[in-house]
Amino acid sequence: GVAAPDNAIEVSLIYAPEEELYILDAIREFNQAFAEGRNPVTGERLASGEQPIYVTGRSGSSGTVHQGIINAVIAPNNTNVEKPTIFS
Repeated sequence: GVAAPDNAIEVSLIYAPEEELYILDAIREFNQAFAEGRNPVTGERLASGEQPIYVTGRSGSSGTVHQGIINAVIAPNNTNVEKPTIFS
């Protein structure tokens, strides 16, 4: 994959296993565009001072991840703690 730019805003994504058919390509293309200094939606160059975004993703069972997000708030020392930026 593409390395995160030094000044990137990092976004973590946990997605349902069935989304893996398309999400990995979407993440790769998204990260590639920002690594090349362009907006992944418009294709235009990033504006001066505009930070790139870098997404990391992994699959996770929705029930386990859901409980991990709750644990992050109410039981942060639990072995199942999740703090994704996005849960899909």
